[in-house]
Amino acid sequence: MRMAAGFAVVLMLSGCVPLPYKYYYMSLAEVDGLEVAEYGTTSRTAFLHKPMPVRYRLSRASYFVELEFDRIRLHPSFRVYAVSNSGVALSIETRVNRGNCAGWVVGSDGKLRVREWNRFAWDVIGRPHCLRPNDGGDDQFSIAFKVLDPEGEILGAERLPFTAERNGFIVDFDAL
Repeated sequence: MRMAAGFAVVLMLSGCVPLPYKYYYMSLAEVDGLEVAEYGTTSRTAFLHKPMPVRYRLSRASYFVELEFDRIRLHPSFRVYAVSNSGVALSIETRVNRGNCAGWVVGSDGKLRVREWNRFAWDVIGRPHCLRPNDGGDDQFSIAFKVLDPEGEILGAERLPFTAERNGFIVDFDAL
């Protein structure tokens, strides 16, 4: 108890203020070939938090896609990676349009990484309007992309709808 009180005093003296947020995660809808590969929790300071899907696997005839929840970031996001059934890394192609609430995170060159992990982020913390679809169309609450082989041929097009699922609270620290 004394340690917790001492920690709180140090935080206040340093100018840091704890900010609690309602925590939401992206729960992918049932899609043929999609399964939850792992359950877990965020690594952020969390309260009233229960296990949630942290890794999905989408299996297709010639490839599979791994979607791994980023447990560190404040805003929910997935790292997405595609691999052929023979183990060759594939590319993800998508419209790079972050919009107002969700979308693909690109490099400084404005492009997704070729044959590497790419990140899809949903900026929902402190933004209640991002919890519900508005007039943004069908892709607003979905992770949409194409999978390409090393020669650039399209192997498949995917659209994975998601919903906002509440999961306790997280605490972030902000400077005064």
